[in-house]
Amino acid sequence: MSYSCHSIKKSYHQGEKEISILKGIDFDWRDEKIVGIIGESGSGKSTLLSIFSGLLRPDEGEVIIDDTSLYQLDKKKLSEFRAKNIGIIFQQYHLIPDLTLTENILLPLELNDIPVDLKELDWWLERLGLSHRREHFPYQLSGGEQQRVAIARAFIHKPKIVFADEPSGSLDESTGSQIMSLLFDIVRERNAKMFLVTHSPSLAELCDRVYRVEEGQLNEVL
Repeated sequence: MSYSCHSIKKSYHQGEKEISILKGIDFDWRDEKIVGIIGESGSGKSTLLSIFSGLLRPDEGEVIIDDTSLYQLDKKKLSEFRAKNIGIIFQQYHLIPDLTLTENILLPLELNDIPVDLKELDWWLERLGLSHRREHFPYQLSGGEQQRVAIARAFIHKPKIVFADEPSGSLDESTGSQIMSLLFDIVRERNAKMFLVTHSPSLAELCDRVYRVEEGQLNEVL
C-alpha cells in the first residue's frame, strides 16, 4: 500500500475571524507499521486525522491511497472506498446501543454487502477475550470491552490502514495501557498499518515513526 498527502490546508471560522489550522502539510508513508502523531491540545491533530482518513475534506490538497485521490471522489464513491480500505477507532466507542456486540463488529460488512466470514469473527472474539460476551449489548460491557469491540469493528473488513484517535483517552490508566498493548500487537499480527494520534509520550515512543503537529505544520521527531 502506498499513502501520501500533499499540500493539505484547513481553516475554520470563528465569527468573522479565519483561523488556519493546517498550513500546507505533506506526508509520505514509508515502510513503518505504526506512525504516531503528537501535539498540544488544539494543535490540529484530530483535524489532521479526519482529513487523512477521508472523513473531512481539506480546503486544499490531496490524500492519495495507492492510485486513488480521495477528495477527487464524489461523496458516494469516497464512502465506498473508505468502507473497503480504511478502519477508524475513536476515543469514544460509537457503538450502536440496540445492536449486540457481534452485530456491532459486523456492521461495516453488513452496510457494504461484504460477506461475513464466521471464522474471522470467531478469531476476533477469541483474540479480544469477548467470546463469552458475543450476545451482550454495549450497556452490559465495561469501557475496556467496548473499546475492544470498536477495535474489532475497525479491522473486521481487513482495511489497508487504520486510523486511531486517542483510543485509550476514555479509559483509566490500567485499562488504557492494556488496550494499547493489545492494539499494537494486533496491528503487527495482521500486517496492518496504523496512524495513531496520542497525547502520551510513552505511547509515541512505541511507534515506528513520530510526527508533531505544531503551528500548522507536521514535523518529524522520531
